[in-house]
Amino acid sequence: MLSHTAGIPYGDFDDQPEQWGDWDAVVRAMEDIDPVFDPGEQPAYHTFNYGWIVGELIHRISGQHVDEYVAENVFDPLGMDRSSIGLDSDDDDDVATLAGFEMFDRCRDPGEGLGIPASESADAFNNEAVRRAVIPAANGIGTARDMARFYACMASGGELDGARLLGEETVAEATRTHAETDSDGTLSRPARYALGFWTGGLANDMFGSFSHERMFGHAGLGSIFGWGDPELNVGFAYVTNGIREESWEHAARISGMSDAVRLALLE
Repeated sequence: MLSHTAGIPYGDFDDQPEQWGDWDAVVRAMEDIDPVFDPGEQPAYHTFNYGWIVGELIHRISGQHVDEYVAENVFDPLGMDRSSIGLDSDDDDDVATLAGFEMFDRCRDPGEGLGIPASESADAFNNEAVRRAVIPAANGIGTARDMARFYACMASGGELDGARLLGEETVAEATRTHAETDSDGTLSRPARYALGFWTGGLANDMFGSFSHERMFGHAGLGSIFGWGDPELNVGFAYVTNGIREESWEHAARISGMSDAVRLALLE
């Protein structure tokens, strides 16, 4: 599951946002899902199922729901005060409104990506009920500064400002490439997967034009990207409210910013 090779990358539940806030319904859907590939056969991005399955494993092992566990063990120790998985019922909804831009963008490749119009994604995740649900793979809420702190911590071996999240060996294992493909079973493009992260070094990726495979990070909803570079001990995050899923402009913009950050540190 952590390397997106479990064979259950998607299912009917992906298209039922009205049920995403019902964790019991989530668990039942994951138990009933039919594999698309044999486990280990094909890397395929597990868009929502990744977070739901890992979230339920955390719940059964720790007794805590995934949003509570991550808040206690990641966000709080790192001072990520404006980050959460979904909004609590008593939190004000001060989240930026998402906007889809597919009408104004050139596509990098119409055959790539999730195939969901950006405007539909924006409508779904602007919904108040979805924002207050617990969708570990899709409704993490926070700031670029918070996200950069997380990646800086991981790039520094699991510790930042005296707060240690993971041991160095665990970080090294989690951020090395575990699966690679020339055509991802969901995204239909080259991909490299660590354990929960993508890894760099592929042509035309958002890690930058001269990225290396030790870099690790992840994108989200065609609007954000974050990475860590253990060679430079730096974390980077770019967060917007404009969804440009699979657009050439979005990928090129982030790649250029990634290059600029690393070049500035290498000078």
